Amino acid sequence: VASLSTGPVGPADKIGYLNKDLLMKTCRSDGLLLKPDIPATTMDIVFSYQFQYNKVSFYNLTHTYSSHNITSPIKVLYYWHYILAADIDVPFKITLDDINASSDSVFLVLDYHDPTQISYLNFNTSLLIP
Repeated sequence: VASLSTGPVGPADKIGYLNKDLLMKTCRSDGLLLKPDIPATTMDIVFSYQFQYNKVSFYNLTHTYSSHNITSPIKVLYYWHYILAADIDVPFKITLDDINASSDSVFLVLDYHDPTQISYLNFNTSLLIP
């Protein structure tokens, strides 16, 4: 989660409690920290929900993205979007508008906890969280 903030990443809470395998998922083999283009921020849909239902609650629903230039045989800019949902007890329907994606975009959606579950997100569909 810390790597999505684009801020410092603390490798452990206490001396001797370092999990090297987990830590290495936040950086390249040379130690360069992997981070998105912008810090993860709370999604606007959270504030809309609170206003619509007059319910002030903290919902940890954040979004960020990384851009990647691929040249083969032509140069194309690809985006990886990350949505973090933690401690969510109400359903949120995520659309392309919620992640500022163009209406002609198509996304493959992978669940971190079950990467074998693949779905699509496009202009005609939404992503239901949780």
